[in-house]
Amino acid sequence: FDQSFTTTAVRSTTMSSLDSTTDLFQRLSLCETLERCGSLYITGCLVFTQILGLFVAIDVIVRALLLLILVPAFQMFQDPDYLVVHMPTFYAMGVHSLTRIMLGAVGNGAMIRAVADLYLGRKPRLRTCLRVGVKHACTNLTVFFLGFLGVMVGMLLLVVPGIYLSTAWFLVNPAIVMEGVGVFASFKRSYNLVSGSWCYVYCTFMIAYILMMILQSIQGLLVALVGGNDVGRTTISSFFGSMAAALPGIIFAPIYAIMTSIVYINLRVEKEGLNAYLLARTLGFEQGGSTEQQGDAADGTSNYSPLLSINDDDQLEEHV
Repeated sequence: FDQSFTTTAVRSTTMSSLDSTTDLFQRLSLCETLERCGSLYITGCLVFTQILGLFVAIDVIVRALLLLILVPAFQMFQDPDYLVVHMPTFYAMGVHSLTRIMLGAVGNGAMIRAVADLYLGRKPRLRTCLRVGVKHACTNLTVFFLGFLGVMVGMLLLVVPGIYLSTAWFLVNPAIVMEGVGVFASFKRSYNLVSGSWCYVYCTFMIAYILMMILQSIQGLLVALVGGNDVGRTTISSFFGSMAAALPGIIFAPIYAIMTSIVYINLRVEKEGLNAYLLARTLGFEQGGSTEQQGDAADGTSNYSPLLSINDDDQLEEHV
């Protein structure tokens, strides 16, 4: 594809952890994918931390309110173990778990958008990323439940079909956020991108899964160190226990979003010749600004004056 479409966007970046002369829209091997994941994680650490910090705060507030409503206050103070004993009933209500799933859908979409901005050499903005996450939250939620159901059924059928579906649907979320496709179209889009690259996607998926297992083990160690023998009570009742329980998720969530986004862009580069110009147009960054950009400009807070614009020859040029 025409390299002129990508060089301007790449050179405009000020990202310290990525080489400013590197063409980000090149086919990556598995090792290069992992390296790119680390670079983007470091580069976007601030916005990723802001997104997750906000959602962790909301989750803690919801959890505290539910505990106050569902657990008699006098029993909470007289017997701290009351919480541990009755937590199955608490979680059976499903409210807290549903809240976490909803926050996860918004947060995942927001972080995928941040990765797209980083690929275009833009500084991700918290408000813009959150707005995109909220916009696609319903679609991501529906995909989550349908995908979970399909994978669970596959796991019951001797495991292999479940692994196959997990790999085939690995890219549904980036397709939704970056292309705006619907629920069933996202499953089809992911399958089409994965086809022909099963080994690459499966290996990436397994690395993400193994990493999640490692982080969950770290979670158990942290909770044990904080709580000693009263692990359950500490996790539920104390501030440090709650933070230890949340830490693996705070670390892993950006990595998973970054990995899926890189694989999605990588396969589009290979199959469709994706470059900065095409990705910018997909996200709506055309001359004059998209509706989203105009919305930012309306309140005078936008730093999304397009870094990429389109001239009469349909070439990308630096916006001055």
